[in-house]
Amino acid sequence: MTTTSNSQTLTNEERRVTFYSESDTPTIPSTVSPATPLDELNLNWRERDLPEKERTKHVHRLHPYLGKFIPQLVEIFLRKFFSRGQTVLDPFCGSGTTLVQANELGINSVGFDISAFNVLLCRAKTAKYDVPKLREEVLEALHALKAAIAPKGQTLALFEPRAVYANISSSDSEYLQNWYAPQALRELLTYMISDPKTITRAVHLMIVCRCLERIADHATNIAEDVIFMVDALVIKHHADAKEKEA
Repeated sequence: MTTTSNSQTLTNEERRVTFYSESDTPTIPSTVSPATPLDELNLNWRERDLPEKERTKHVHRLHPYLGKFIPQLVEIFLRKFFSRGQTVLDPFCGSGTTLVQANELGINSVGFDISAFNVLLCRAKTAKYDVPKLREEVLEALHALKAAIAPKGQTLALFEPRAVYANISSSDSEYLQNWYAPQALRELLTYMISDPKTITRAVHLMIVCRCLERIADHATNIAEDVIFMVDALVIKHHADAKEKEA
């Protein structure tokens, strides 16, 4: 009777695997301790055991990343082999799953990755934030947006002369000025002010722009390294050197 009930909750793919037809309950991460025997760990989760919202909880959903393992798997082995205050090293940290779970458990963590974007993503997930200041900045941004929309009923075009939206481009947000080029920032702000419903899409576009910029920087670094290996020529900061010579 139990087997019949269990099989009815399996996905089509899970029915093809004999193991999933068994009624064993997968290991709950919070129940694992250093004393838990390895042969008692059941790591065969089904979709109903770990729905998508659990596999991508809190910051694990921050950015899509193919090939990452689920945080529950990491948590089990951290609880099994590490204690609070110890340090775990992840030499291929990817999107930072191990680092985030280590933070949750009070375990120190160090991560490395060849991808500059992955490092940026990990730092965003594990950095310590000033929550009151963050709230203040969000409210300030919303207030500025409402103030910019209120006096104007007309729709602004992305490629209007600068004078048309000079007040929009003069953002005093240090964060926006550091992360976005003036032209891109001006166009995105205009886009959002023209129709507040597009704010979500515009924010996503901002993230994409930043990712593309990081990709370009990484490609430049690779090209410089290749030139050095082939021609033994150092071209890093070459433009700055020319300016100094002039």
